[in-house]
Amino acid sequence: VLVFPKIDFTDEEQIAFTKTMGTFAPERAGAPEEVSPITTDPKIAGHTAAYLKGSLYWHIDGTSSEVPILA
Repeated sequence: VLVFPKIDFTDEEQIAFTKTMGTFAPERAGAPEEVSPITTDPKIAGHTAAYLKGSLYWHIDGTSSEVPILA
């Protein structure tokens, strides 16, 4: 985990930075956008806002990936 407080990347900069660390793997394959909004506001995140709220208590990443996360 890398933490860069207040780095203020644009979406495009965040994607470019992420791609320097390995293969880019968007959380939602086939989604038109490459960056998923992290918010519980349904006006911004749509139906995923309620899902995100539930994931604040417990979640596991990569459950929708064809190949499981190995590390």
